[in-house]
This record gives sequence, structure tokens and C-alpha cells, in this order.
Amino acid sequence: TAAGTAAGGGGAVGGGTPATEAQLCTLRVPELIGLARRHGVDSTGCVDKADLAALLASRSVLLPV
Repeated sequence: TAAGTAAGGGGAVGGGTPATEAQLCTLRVPELIGLARRHGVDSTGCVDKADLAALLASRSVLLPV
């Protein structure tokens, strides 16, 4: 969430277990970008899929259902 991100708390929404970097790497780049947008994570500076996955994992983003 934006509030969680602003407070440095990560982007996990609705409970559940945050995705690991390995799990996030199984998604396509457009899906990772969509997750970043939905969770209010600024992906500026990410140059490849691994960067996006690492950023989202560090923000405790949940995998889409």
C-alpha cells in the first residue's frame, strides 16, 4: 500500500505470505510492473526482470491470485 511504502513497511496487502524473489522471477516483466504499480512501488531504476523481482520481494509484495 502507499501508506505502508511511505512508512517503509512494504507493500503487502490483505494478509498472506510475501512472494520470494524466485517466485517473482517466474512472472513476466509486464506482470511485475503491474504489481509494482498496484502496490505503489516506484520501479524507476530497475533495468531488468531480476531488478524488479528483487525490489518487489524487498517490499513484501504478494503474488497475484
